Amino acid sequence: MQKQNKGWFKPYILNPSNIEKLVTPKTPGVFVLGNMGFNKKIEVKHIKSSDDVRADLKKYLGKFQLFMYKPFRYQLEKIKEQRGLELRFA
Repeated sequence: MQKQNKGWFKPYILNPSNIEKLVTPKTPGVFVLGNMGFNKKIEVKHIKSSDDVRADLKKYLGKFQLFMYKPFRYQLEKIKEQRGLELRFA
């Protein structure tokens, strides 16, 4: 099960496999791109909102190491059903 922090899915390695596996096609939301810091946490370098997070993440392959994303609220119920997640809003 994915660790969740106020709707954000934990940082993942930015590669085609993870994008395809983790981000539902045509999902609108916000994503964060960055690299691994010395403290082993993501150092945020870029934040972007998108109508299609999956497609836009692919544009940044090779430019950043990690990504996190947060679907817009109305998409969370759909993702919850697809993945069997228990999501709570802060």
